[in-house]
This record gives sequence, structure tokens and C-alpha cells, in this order.
Amino acid sequence: MAKKEKATETENAKKSRIPKNKRFYWAFYLLSLISLVLGVALLPVWEKTDVVWKDLGTTLISMILFFIIIVYIVGYLIKQIIREKKITIKILTVFEAGFFFAIAIGCIMEQFNMVSVVGPCTIVGAAIWSRGFVYIVKAYLCKHEKTDKYPLWMLVFSVGLVTLGTIMMTKEIFTTRHIVWFSAGLLIVAALVFFIFGVISKPKVDRALKREQKKIKKAEKEQKALEAEQKKLEKEKKALEKQEKKTEKAKAKNEKALEEIEAEKKDSPALLEAKKEEKK
Repeated sequence: MAKKEKATETENAKKSRIPKNKRFYWAFYLLSLISLVLGVALLPVWEKTDVVWKDLGTTLISMILFFIIIVYIVGYLIKQIIREKKITIKILTVFEAGFFFAIAIGCIMEQFNMVSVVGPCTIVGAAIWSRGFVYIVKAYLCKHEKTDKYPLWMLVFSVGLVTLGTIMMTKEIFTTRHIVWFSAGLLIVAALVFFIFGVISKPKVDRALKREQKKIKKAEKEQKALEAEQKKLEKEKKALEKQEKKTEKAKAKNEKALEEIEAEKKDSPALLEAKKEEKK
């Protein structure tokens, strides 16, 4: 029983503590602000104005493509490489990641006018085509090796990706302006998501702990008030003792004066006259 009670107390203490991973929840608010400002600045609506950042989107298009490609590699392709069990598909995905990493490096070099990279529509088309091609190869391997079942709809989807990618690589379906619009919208949505994460991650102290904290504060306040009252009473007591001492001294002085007066009354008139003469 004692062990169970101790375990329960430990669990309650853990619940009352603020998780360490939520101490930096404000970082989400900071990322939200940065994403919002950057997203609004990239919007092409500023092109006809005189603001400093009116051409920011078209000026940084190569950097925008670089970050999109890096996110695609890190957020999707690397996960596919780790999860994929088929060696052939894993190797194809590694080549795909390497190909797009080279394009990302080319985007950086293009930003500094060192080389010229193909347009954004061709890059997106190449990404779609390569994904579709990898899925088709995976469907072929699954059919011949008979190790995994590959759904028919996935094969149709893969053929559709290859077709769409081929069209995008041969025809300019969208322009740089569309990429800028997409990037700006994505940043604004990301700002909203980061803000929501910040609200969710903000540590919340449980009600029981709040009540305990209120009780402790109230007890501390009452203790301070009691100590102040005790100090006041001690001060009043000291003042009273001092007054009593003064009263006793005055009383002793009065008694002495009365004794002298009584003694003078008892003396004879002749002696009184003699004392007066001596005083003179």
C-alpha cells in the first residue's frame, strides 16, 4: 500500500510539472511572425507600389526554389530512402535526391549569376516525373517478385504523374509569378500553423497546483500580517513599560517631597526659624 501511495504521489507530481519540451513555446510565435512578414513581403501585389520590397519575390526566386527543393529532399525523399525496403527503389530514390540536390546548388549559383538553371515549371515537372517513374518501377518489381501487393489505383496514379511531369517539362504551364504566389501563400499558412502550435505548446499548470499555490500565498500573507501584528504589540509593550518606569519615578519623587513637607511640619517654629536663617 505504501508503495502504491508513493507511486501515485510521484505521478501527481509529474503531472503538475511543466514539461521541459514546452519551455520554448515562444519560438513558435517567433517563427509565426517571421513567416507572416516574409509571406506578406513576397506577395506580387506590391509590384505596382513604391515600397522597397516590391520586387523581392522575383529577385529571390532562385533562393525560393532552393528552399522548396531542400524541403522536398529532407521532408520526403530522405524519409522514403529510410523506409523503403527494396534495394532498387532505394537506389533510385538516392539518385533522385542527388539530382535535385544538384539543382538546388544550381539555384544558389544562379542567384549569384554564376550559372543559368531551368525554369521553375521544368523543375516541378522533373520532380513529378521522377516520382511517377519510381512508383512505376516499384509496381513492376512488386508484380514480378510477388513479395508485396501493389494497388492498381497506385499504378494509374504513377502513370498520371509521369504524364503530367512530361507535359510540365515541355510546356510552361505556370510562370515564376505563380511560384511566388504559391510561396507567399505557403508562408502565410505556415505562420498560422506555427501560431497554433505556439498556443498548443504553451504550458498549462493544472488547477490543483494553482489552488495549492494560492493557499501557500494566502498562508504566507497571513504569516506576514501576524508577524507585523506581533511586532506592533511588542512595540506597544515596550512603550507601556517605559511609561510605567516614568510613572514610578514621578511617584517616588512625589513621595519624597511629601516626606520632606511632613518633616518640616513636625519641626518646631524656632528650629524652622533657625533653618531659614541658615539658608539666608
